[in-house]
Formats: sequence, structure tokens, C-alpha cells
Amino acid sequence: MITADMQKKKQHLIFSIASFLLSATTIAYLFSLLARSWWVFELVTHFYLHYFGVAALLVALFALTKKFGRATIALILAIVLASSVFPGFGKAQPDTTNADTILFANVHSDTSEVEQLVSLVDGHEPFVAAFAEMNQDLYEALRVELPDYTTSHYHDGQGPFDVAVFVHNDEDVISLETLTFFEDIDLPLLRIRLGTTAGTQTIFVAHPTPPITTRSATLRNDYLEKVAAEVQKEDSVIVVGDLNTTPYSPVFKDFLIQTELVPAGGNLTHPRTWPTWLPDLLRIPIDHGFMSQGVRASIVPADRIEGDHLPILIHITSDEIKSEG
Repeated sequence: MITADMQKKKQHLIFSIASFLLSATTIAYLFSLLARSWWVFELVTHFYLHYFGVAALLVALFALTKKFGRATIALILAIVLASSVFPGFGKAQPDTTNADTILFANVHSDTSEVEQLVSLVDGHEPFVAAFAEMNQDLYEALRVELPDYTTSHYHDGQGPFDVAVFVHNDEDVISLETLTFFEDIDLPLLRIRLGTTAGTQTIFVAHPTPPITTRSATLRNDYLEKVAAEVQKEDSVIVVGDLNTTPYSPVFKDFLIQTELVPAGGNLTHPRTWPTWLPDLLRIPIDHGFMSQGVRASIVPADRIEGDHLPILIHITSDEIKSEG
């Protein structure tokens, strides 16, 4: 039998936990405002969606229990977070008729599911299919299983930074090469130059380090600055990859400013791609596509594959960069 005293203690416990969550979420958000000063503070920016979800639940909880002061604080926090979260919360429904498609997938270095990747490529027929963390055995197997992709390139980035690309029409390929920037770690950037009806189209495939230590965060930032410098040398550019940053981070915003590129889905769509073992609403968007301004494109996630990232599909509908083949 639940006594009045037990009920009171239960309510007190719930209120204490809710108050702790409100304090922790508020502190995390305040720390995120200092993201440029320390990598740990930058790291907490990637979870704005989670903070918003907690704040929204606390608004309801505190309002129902008539704790209106805390409800007001939670509401203000939820509104502030919503201004960052909701612009990237939409789901694009693109018209992909006659679109050229680029596929990017971080497949994880332990992946061996050749048939799954072949099905992914055959199902979407991209003109470029790019992969991060693809080991060489898997790359060689795909070369056999994808005979229509007559041009391919692989760079051994020592496991986590292996990259591979497959191009459907070799007549379009002007050059395909690997750029590296650091002496002490192999962080490749693939550059593909294609001939199009309007001139040269350059596609970069990028995958920097995750920002989980001082060293790796610095490398991620330096790498993205190097990518930005390469982008500035080209006329029409597409960048795809696992950039290990989210739209809520100043690192992401700096990259857009430095490159003058725009997200493939505009500012309205950022597919939540990692980690796939969490429900969709709890994932964060770290796999991206960026385009030169004026290029019409959309971005959607593809079906889940082995590994911890969802693949992304970038559908390009601008006639001016259609391939010649």
C-alpha cells in the first residue's frame, strides 16, 4: 500500500531528478557558447537536439506539477535551442527525375558486406559512389562487382581514414587524385575533376578525425581549413564526406564561410546519420554534402547498412553540371 508519505517522497525524487536535468542541460548549453575556446565545449554543441528534447519534456513536467519558475526556465532554453535545431530538422522530398546522384557512405573499417554495398549502389545508380573507412579487400571486391564503374581510386589511410571512389562514366573523368596535408598522420582528401556540359566540376571526398581529444580536434579543424583552401581554387565544387561536425558547431559554420558553399539540402535538411544503433531522433548529422552557390541539389539518407553511419544521397538537378556522358 502506497502511503501519503511514500507518494511525497516519490514526487520529491522525480522533482529532484528533473531539476538536476534542467541544471545539467542549461550548463551544457552555456558551455557550448564557449565552443571556440576549448574542444570539450565544442564537442557539447553537437547534441543540441538532445538538449532540446530534455528541455521540452521538462517544460511539460514542471508545468503539470505547478513549478512555474522552473517551467519558464525550461521553456526559454527550449526556444533558444529550437532556433538551432529546427532549421535542420526537415526531411527533403526531392524530385529526383533526371537527377544525377552522388552516394557517400562511411562503411566502417570492419565491414565485409560486399552484397549490401552492391545493392546500395545498384539501387540508386549514382554517377559517383564514395566510401570512407573502406578496407582494401572490400574495395577490390567492389571493383569486381561494379563493372559499370570503370574508374575507381583507393587510398589506404591506415584503417579509419581509408577512402575509395567509383565513377560510372570514365569519359567524364579529367583527373582523380589524393591530396594529403600532414606528415604525422595520413588524412587523405580525394579530388575528382569531371568534364560537364558547363566546364569542370570538382568533387572532394573528405573524412577528418573525430574531435574527441585535443590533438584530434585540432587535426579536424586544420584539415577542414585545408579543404576550404582547396575548394577556393576551384570554380564549381561539391564536397561530400563524414566531416565529424554538426550544423550546431562553429567549426561547421566557419567551413561554410571559408568555402562559400551551401549545404546540399539548404539550411532546412541535415540528415541525422550517426550512430545508427540509436533511434533517428537521437542521432546527430555528421555526414554532409556541400555545393557551390546556385547549384540545385537535395540530400536524403539511404537505407541502413552494416556499420554505424547511414549513407547519404545527394541528388543534383542543376542542368549546368550534368555529365557529358
